[in-house]
Amino acid sequence: MEEVKKRNCMPWLLLGLLLFGLLALLSNCVGASNYKIMADKAKTTAQDGLTKAGFAYATAKLEGANVAIEGNAETQDAKLATCEAAKTALEAKRMVGLPGVVRDVICKVKAPGDDANGASGFNMGAGYGGSSNNIPSPKLSAAAQACQTELLNTAKTGKVTFVKGSPNIQNGKPLLNDIAKVAIKCSDFKIEVAGHTDTGGDAAMNLSLSQLRADAVRSYLIGKGARPEQIIARGYGETKPLVDDHAVVGVDNPDREKNRRIEFSILAQ
Repeated sequence: MEEVKKRNCMPWLLLGLLLFGLLALLSNCVGASNYKIMADKAKTTAQDGLTKAGFAYATAKLEGANVAIEGNAETQDAKLATCEAAKTALEAKRMVGLPGVVRDVICKVKAPGDDANGASGFNMGAGYGGSSNNIPSPKLSAAAQACQTELLNTAKTGKVTFVKGSPNIQNGKPLLNDIAKVAIKCSDFKIEVAGHTDTGGDAAMNLSLSQLRADAVRSYLIGKGARPEQIIARGYGETKPLVDDHAVVGVDNPDREKNRRIEFSILAQ
C-alpha cells in the first residue's frame, strides 16, 4: 500500500516543483524589470539636476550599477561642480548609495589638466573599495589616499566568505590579519567595512545580513589590534552590486558571487 501512495504523490510533487520554478523565474524577471525602470529614473533625475544647475553640456548615462557623468568642462572646478550637481540631485531623492537605486556617481567629465590618456574619471564617494580600477576620492588627503591604495592592494590578495545565510566568517582570516596591519599602520584614518550581498532573497533580510557580516569583520579587526573607534561597519545589502544579477537564477552563479563581498575604504575626514 505504501508503494501505491508514493506513486500517486509523484505527479503532485513534480507539479509543485514546476510551479516553484516558474514562480522563481517570474520573480527574477519582475525584479530585473523594476530595477531597469528605477535605474532609468535615476539617470533622468541626474540629468535634470545638471540642467537646473546650468551644466547643460554634461550628460548622465547608466554605467553598470553607477551613473556616469560625461562632458567637457572649462576648468577643474567646473568639472567637480558639474558632477556634484548630479550627485546632489540623486541624493535629494535617495537614489544613490544606501538606500538607493544606483551605487554611485562616476565623474567622467573632462577638463584642462586631465592626463593625456583621458584618465579623468573618479568615484564621487569617499574612496570606494570595490574595483581595482577605482581612483581614490579627491576628497582624501595624500596620506589617506596612500592608505586607501594599500587597503585596495591588500584586499586583492584574498576574499572573506561566510557560512551560508550566516554572519560567521568561513574563509579569509589571513586576509583580515593583513587588513588589520594596514588599519594599525593607518590609525589616523577611519576605515569603513562595507558588507554587500547579492539580490537573492528578501531585500530587508539582505540588508540585515550584510550589517551583521560587516560587524563580524569589524570585531575580528579589533581583536587583531585595530582601534574600535577607527573601524566603521556598514551593511549595504543588495544596493551596491558590482554586476547586475537581478535576472540570474541560482545562488551559486558566478555573477551573484561577485556581489557577495566585504570591502574596505578610508573615510574622508
